[in-house]
Amino acid sequence: RALYFSLCPGPLSHASDGVIKRSLALRRQLYRYHSDRSIDGIGLGWEHLGSDDPWIRHAARVALENQAIGQWKLPALTESDTRKALTALLALARVGEAGVQSQLFARLNDLPWEGLAAQWQLVALRAYQLGFTRMGDGQADHREAVVQKIVAAAEDAPELRMEVSRLLIYLEAPGIIPGLLNYVVDAESPEERLFYLFQMRHIAEGWTPAHRRAYFAWLKKMTESGGVPQLQMSYKHIVADALAKVPPGEREPFVALFEREAKPVAPEPERLAERTVVHNWPMA
Repeated sequence: RALYFSLCPGPLSHASDGVIKRSLALRRQLYRYHSDRSIDGIGLGWEHLGSDDPWIRHAARVALENQAIGQWKLPALTESDTRKALTALLALARVGEAGVQSQLFARLNDLPWEGLAAQWQLVALRAYQLGFTRMGDGQADHREAVVQKIVAAAEDAPELRMEVSRLLIYLEAPGIIPGLLNYVVDAESPEERLFYLFQMRHIAEGWTPAHRRAYFAWLKKMTESGGVPQLQMSYKHIVADALAKVPPGEREPFVALFEREAKPVAPEPERLAERTVVHNWPMA
């Protein structure tokens, strides 16, 4: 079963037919500039970068990305409307060159996005992610500034906690393990809990013995929760990756935690003798 979770109320879920038709007409206008290049495409796209409708906002961003970046890079870095700026910076992170990374992060750090609704905070976090993955690891001072900014992000929604955690782990932020373990304990669903355990397997430094015991105890509990064979195989890979980060001299107790006890196999005659006879079928 496929599940969809939205952090924003569906703008068209209770709309009239007229509103829906106008929304679809606007999106079709924007779709034109997904292939055509025109100054009109920049103007129309820019107008709707701050839309609360994620579909219109997506169409506007893609229309902008298709235009010559030299025509909208500076406006993206200087836009005063926080919502429009976030979407424009996300577009810049997607199609910009590595040389713009420092300006991208500086502008994201300056914008007061941490007080916005969750859907907009996710846009900001995604822009940071793409800035690192597409433009490089960045300088140490840039990374430190990003860490200081994103830790102040609201934690009202599990999706925000997860994305902030993903970035903090990637940036190797110091002292994050206790907070992540608290997220594991307070997770609102098994999926959220597994997300933290999965991401934390990358952390090599900063563990105390108590932290490791807590982490592997939760991981053991998750592996015992059952699930389809594919999920059980994923658990094995997570456990193997996590154990690989433990120093050899400290690894053995945690390895033993996941070793399955071999069940004694009864001799074949005894096993067959214990089976119930359902029907004695004679040969014809």
